[in-house]
Amino acid sequence: TFDDGYLDNYVYAYPVLKAYGVKATVFTVTAWADRATEENSAKGKGELIEDFRRRPLTHGEAKAMIEKGLCRESVMDWEMIEEMRGSGLAKFYSHTMTHKRCDRLSAEGLANELAGSRQALEKRLKGACKYLCWPKGKHTPASVEAAKAAGYTGIFTTVPGVARQGDDPFSIKRIPVKDG
Repeated sequence: TFDDGYLDNYVYAYPVLKAYGVKATVFTVTAWADRATEENSAKGKGELIEDFRRRPLTHGEAKAMIEKGLCRESVMDWEMIEEMRGSGLAKFYSHTMTHKRCDRLSAEGLANELAGSRQALEKRLKGACKYLCWPKGKHTPASVEAAKAAGYTGIFTTVPGVARQGDDPFSIKRIPVKDG
């Protein structure tokens, strides 16, 4: 799994997935993909990718670019997402609309984040969006209930561990892979 939908998923991970036939899941922040798509309509994707290969962004740099409203250099646009999904090697699910912490949102704000992201993914990718991953791993019991109400059937966490048959589908563990 990959969180956020960063551009390096497309530039670096996608070719490796293709080379080895490995499948992945990407939890995408839909408003960031929308913004990157808007920004990319003005410039060529090839130039963007070559610039990124020459100077890839660190995680911190990508986050700073997004905070400045510059998603093009940081995250995948919908065309890239659709290409990866169309390959059969990547599935895309929700990481909310704007990556806000789900433990700090009002009930209405949370419902909008969860439903809006799910609807955007289903509309763009023409398929069901059954899964969610919490931004920064932050949630509350009320967040879980809101996700169920929004139609999610499984939620991935940042809790380290192996997912086993019979585990709670609304608290799926993962094995983190970080720098080093």
